[in-house]
Amino acid sequence: MTIVDASSLYDLEARGAAIDRDTLEAWTDEAREKSAETRARNKQEDEPGTSRSKPVVDLPVYHGGLARPGKLVTYYTTDKDAAASYVDMYNDRFGGGGAVHASKISIKNPAPVDVVKEIALQIGMDADEVEYTPPASLFDAEIFGEDAVRSLLRKLTAKGYDGAVLPDVPYGSQGGDSIDAYVVFTSLSTPPWAR
Repeated sequence: MTIVDASSLYDLEARGAAIDRDTLEAWTDEAREKSAETRARNKQEDEPGTSRSKPVVDLPVYHGGLARPGKLVTYYTTDKDAAASYVDMYNDRFGGGGAVHASKISIKNPAPVDVVKEIALQIGMDADEVEYTPPASLFDAEIFGEDAVRSLLRKLTAKGYDGAVLPDVPYGSQGGDSIDAYVVFTSLSTPPWAR
């Protein structure tokens, strides 16, 4: 069985491989069910104004890729193995040089997933992609393009958000390995000379 994540599906399509829509929908349904189970265990976690939208302060996290912040956003996770999977993604995309880096982050006003999706639709991102892509991937300029991600960030920052805590899947996994991705809006927190 080949296991791929959403970004890998786009890579496969770009290389001319046919992606079975039923497979993609089944993967998305499985991830959605797991997400629903998680919300049922801790209902308030995904409610705006509760833990997902509460500030994250000095949280120990890992980042897979380069040690420097991303140009627009930087992804983090508390799962070191998941961060290692993003090293693989970085190396696949850019030819090598990625590693796992430990850090601490703070997100003072995380954008809730429903707000991120709503704004993604408002700026013209494809409705099917917004629905079937793991929410954290909506900030991936390699998938959606730098202009779309900049527009999404502009709208979110205008509403006072400085990051997001969103469901994601480790690179190379399918469905059930849902993790929280901490998406820091790097363009707000990193001086231009350090990008």
